[in-house]
Amino acid sequence: MGSRVIVYMGFNALAWAFIGYLRLLTSIVGHHLSFLSQLPYVLSGLVIGAVLSAFWSRRQLRFLSEKGESRMSLATLLYIIGFFLIVGGVGFLLFQFLPIEMELSILNFMFPILPSSFAVETILFFNWEHKHHSRIMTSSGWVGGLYVSAINHEAKREQK
Repeated sequence: MGSRVIVYMGFNALAWAFIGYLRLLTSIVGHHLSFLSQLPYVLSGLVIGAVLSAFWSRRQLRFLSEKGESRMSLATLLYIIGFFLIVGGVGFLLFQFLPIEMELSILNFMFPILPSSFAVETILFFNWEHKHHSRIMTSSGWVGGLYVSAINHEAKREQK
């Protein structure tokens, strides 16, 4: 049996929000940048993370509604890993030539993407669970998947 997905995503949203806050605080205090100069980058990162997560979550929820499970193929996982390796490599090379203020602005744009995407997925998955009276669970493995577990309300009432 797996673990409940919204607990995992809620914890990740809080953890990455804290890390992003520390990153923003470090760039503001350590490099004497004003908060208002970094605010557009942070807000745009939050919006982009929320929009991308909403599209991805809707796709997963559609598969969960139709088939009862959503699983990523190994090829898709390898494409995603390859994409992030290429973007990371290009970003690393690009950061060698950019001024520090621009690098910090790019990082302050990128850090809010994760917490906002985890928060949006948590909200969408929680609403789906409430609407369908089911739990979304995760399976372990290299290519993890999601599956639906029905909630038996009558059994819980009889136990009380």
